[in-house]
Amino acid sequence: MWAALPKDFEDVDPTFHHSSSVVSVETASMTSAVVQTKLIVGKFLGYEQKRIPLLPGMEDMFLVSVEFQDDNVEWHCPPLLVDQRVDGQVGIYATSGTAIVKQEDHEETLSLSVGEIMVLSTGTESFTESGMTIRGSKDCKVVLLGGYAYPEKRHLLWNFCSWDTNKLKDAADAWERLDPNKLKDAADAWERLDRNKFPPVFNESNDDSIPLRKRNEKS
Repeated sequence: MWAALPKDFEDVDPTFHHSSSVVSVETASMTSAVVQTKLIVGKFLGYEQKRIPLLPGMEDMFLVSVEFQDDNVEWHCPPLLVDQRVDGQVGIYATSGTAIVKQEDHEETLSLSVGEIMVLSTGTESFTESGMTIRGSKDCKVVLLGGYAYPEKRHLLWNFCSWDTNKLKDAADAWERLDPNKLKDAADAWERLDRNKFPPVFNESNDDSIPLRKRNEKS
């Protein structure tokens, strides 16, 4: 999972944080023997993962893993976003097995298979203030992720993300200079690479590159 950074921190130096421990989350309707809920990043239902620091402006972000270890087990999730005055989103993403999601304010249910995501947004009919119930098959795993939106819209171009479309264009132009079809060899490509924009990747040979998709293709 990748998270866009706040506007004022988009150009900070890259950092890496690893935590071998996770925060176990308990709710009143959860039986830990058959459902394991773990907070990976951020804050969630009063719990906090302090071992992985977040930049200012990202305090409300969360990433939670919910693993079902028996068939037809239900896990009730209380309301995740309590501030209705600002835009927020919650995504429910299946990484294994099948999950059935039911919002308590709605009659219908939604089935999620691997690779599918359900997004709930504040201020829309799809958002529920009273929580939801997720029923999973054995070995089902879902990820809950979300938080409140930044004031500025974010734009995507291939692997680049920014609030500033000019920054995306500059990055794409710099990367396109590495197009192997326009250069003599890989070594020539990396000699032309702007190391201020694309520092070497640690523990990699850094002697090849992936061509940028055409600008009119969706990434």
